[in-house]
Amino acid sequence: MLETLSGILGLLRLSTPDVDSQVKLRIMPLGDSITAFTCWRTLLWDTLRDAHATGGIEFVGSTDSNTEACVSTGVWDHHHEGHGGFTAVDIAANNLVGWLAAAKPDVVMFMLGTNDITHRHNMSVIIDAYTEMVGQMRDSNEGMRIIVDLLIPLSGNNAGVVALNELILPWAKALNSTDSPIYIADMNTGFADSDERDGIHPNAEGDRKISGRLYPILLQIIKQNGEASNALEYLAGYINGVLDEDGDGDFDGGEDEDEDEYDD
Repeated sequence: MLETLSGILGLLRLSTPDVDSQVKLRIMPLGDSITAFTCWRTLLWDTLRDAHATGGIEFVGSTDSNTEACVSTGVWDHHHEGHGGFTAVDIAANNLVGWLAAAKPDVVMFMLGTNDITHRHNMSVIIDAYTEMVGQMRDSNEGMRIIVDLLIPLSGNNAGVVALNELILPWAKALNSTDSPIYIADMNTGFADSDERDGIHPNAEGDRKISGRLYPILLQIIKQNGEASNALEYLAGYINGVLDEDGDGDFDGGEDEDEDEYDD
């Protein structure tokens, strides 16, 4: 009898979920130096923590550098896949498959293309690299949620930024799917030269704006955990500035009542 009871208790222990081993939503910040050498990731984590949304997530990537010595209001996850000087073309051709295999993200958010523009890559080549990356992400995780940032202004070649940004929305709409939605974070509208420290990288105010544009999209993904029913609605909303009408980088809500719950 004791042996039987012991066996039953053993099975119960095996079948009881381990809270500490709960699988977290894995989020990869992917990009170039605008991801690696800035503090918007810190601000984003702080804002999500204030919304009680960080308990079930982790940032993932092969590096945990904090080059700018960014200071958080608490403990924050430093991991990311930001690499200074890298292009979308090179990442698609040489790097992303390995990074995805190692980090196994559920969500990838990226701003890439600035270095491609300075390297004078053709716009169609950059968009082809985006498409290749989306395919690689979905091969890695068929339910991948993808957040694509419009590029911030680039001193000396902003015409290239304007041209690329104009291509991103129709490209994203063509590839968007219910199983693997693509969201657009509009980093360009309302982003001024004074929001950059050197004509390329955001300063503290620019970091605040980038974080502010990502926060409501990422919070929606975290809360709904992949439910993509309104992905296109958000996609169009952000590109047209509906959710940030004054262009200050803060989430102001929109006309849709369902969006107001994310205004915190």
